Amino acid sequence: MKLYFCLLVTLVFQACTKDVQSPSTIDVVHLAGIVANPSGKTVASYWKDGVYARLTKTDSASEVDCMAVSGSNVWIGGWDWSLLPNTAVVWKNGEQVSFNCPGEIYATAAQGSDLYETHFDNTNRCWVYSKNGVATAIADTALSIQPTGIALQGNDVFISGGSLVSSGTHSVQHAEYWKNGMLLFRDARDTRALGLAVDKTHVYLCGFFIDQADSSLKACYWKDDELIALKTEGLYSIAFSIFVNEDVYVAGYDGQKAVYWKNGIPTALTDGATPASANSIAVKGSDVHIGGHENYYPVYWKNGEKQTIDNQNTKGQIKVVVVQ
Repeated sequence: MKLYFCLLVTLVFQACTKDVQSPSTIDVVHLAGIVANPSGKTVASYWKDGVYARLTKTDSASEVDCMAVSGSNVWIGGWDWSLLPNTAVVWKNGEQVSFNCPGEIYATAAQGSDLYETHFDNTNRCWVYSKNGVATAIADTALSIQPTGIALQGNDVFISGGSLVSSGTHSVQHAEYWKNGMLLFRDARDTRALGLAVDKTHVYLCGFFIDQADSSLKACYWKDDELIALKTEGLYSIAFSIFVNEDVYVAGYDGQKAVYWKNGIPTALTDGATPASANSIAVKGSDVHIGGHENYYPVYWKNGEKQTIDNQNTKGQIKVVVVQ
């Protein structure tokens, strides 16, 4: 099963206390994800306040993995098969900027007009993060690594991900995070970090651990180096996205249900009759915004209620939500 990862980067402003918002304080909801074209290929897609825009101009398959928003700029990272062999791409305000590398752009973050992203450097055969195209290698001693998220705190760049480390006759994956390219944390257990948030002096990860008793996947999050298991019911559960203010919000799935957790307490968004997932979460004021899928159709929930968006009846999913 391929896991799709994405990083949530959200600018949080103080909530308006009046019932009616002035035009300058109305929230703008950015969604990025995929829909299927008539031939069944995935199409990189973007929604602004529910209005759809296709990111590619060809019938080749394309994918979205991440999004960053700063001011009036929207950067969306992923891949476009029409650009073979160098398929990694960032769309800035809908315009394609190709990268001279294979694979995809796995994570993006923005600070002012600066764009940070992670990708695999095919020339030097290593993972890097870059600021406006200037790359820094991500150091690690593992057999292989894969970044999954990026977050900024002042001048520091934090990256989440996982590694494969040889353990006797097999390899074990480990949740990790790096600061400015240097490894700071590797969980000793069979774990994976899929999302990242930085709040003041604390680093939060989310993902899953392997329960050695039954080999099941269990959703969890980390505060610094402490693993905190989330309350789940299904044999398989995964946390994809984490958002932290005074509270800790995590989004993912439990069994077939799309679920989010607030301070460890789960709220199911679907009934489990069909497969569903909450892929990304953002909180602004008292509103909880979540993007994902239900039965592989794109869904955007606000405070637990489905909202109307374009192409919601076309196969696909929301991968990232950012609220301004």
